Amino acid sequence: MMSIEPAKTAIITDPVTGKTFAGQAETLHIETPRAVDAEDVNPEAQARIDAFNQIQHEIANQADEQSQQAYNAMTPTEKKIHLERVYIPKLERLAAAHRNACDAVANFEDFHDAFTLMECAKYANDCRHPELRVITCNGIHHRKHIVESGQISEGDYHQIAELTFPQRIVCAPRSVSSLMHYAKTKEAQEYAENVYKVELDKLIRIRDRAAREKVACELEAQQRYEAITEITSFFTKIKQAARKAS
Repeated sequence: MMSIEPAKTAIITDPVTGKTFAGQAETLHIETPRAVDAEDVNPEAQARIDAFNQIQHEIANQADEQSQQAYNAMTPTEKKIHLERVYIPKLERLAAAHRNACDAVANFEDFHDAFTLMECAKYANDCRHPELRVITCNGIHHRKHIVESGQISEGDYHQIAELTFPQRIVCAPRSVSSLMHYAKTKEAQEYAENVYKVELDKLIRIRDRAAREKVACELEAQQRYEAITEITSFFTKIKQAARKAS
């Protein structure tokens, strides 16, 4: 039985020097240097990088061409066995990825209430509500000046929290006793739902992409397998017709 082997050698032309050489396609590995500022790139070095990238591309193309030639030389039975070896593991991986993506969406949907509750609390702790007044203090003396000047109590407000890094005084109407009051507001709930929807949409896109990749692979495998079956069936009919005619 014939099997496809990795391309052993590849004849490569260096675009910079014009020289040719034989490279080991399965072992030659070219690493592209990390990105650097344009003014720091030596023109000769950049030309060498571009040449290496082109070499890598040529090796890949030659390896694909040799693999295709080996595949074309197989018998229909060998081709079917080869396709099974290639596509079954690939389809198993894609099916697992799709299943995991579906589970991630389902689990996140089940997590809705807990997630939005945490986001409501975060909304309050981040002082996002428009009713809050947040005064930033530039040191101890500045804070003392703010307190003594009466800025905290302006508009029937009072201090409900003091935050650090940076130091801030959080003020709210006197009817409000703590920041967590704002976690129960309509604004907090709307904020939490929007955050939840953004995260859910990300997971749904991942799930849908995984589904498309799985279906595309299944279709590709089916088409290649059916092409072999059609050829085999065609030659079988020819042989049967020849036997009848003899």
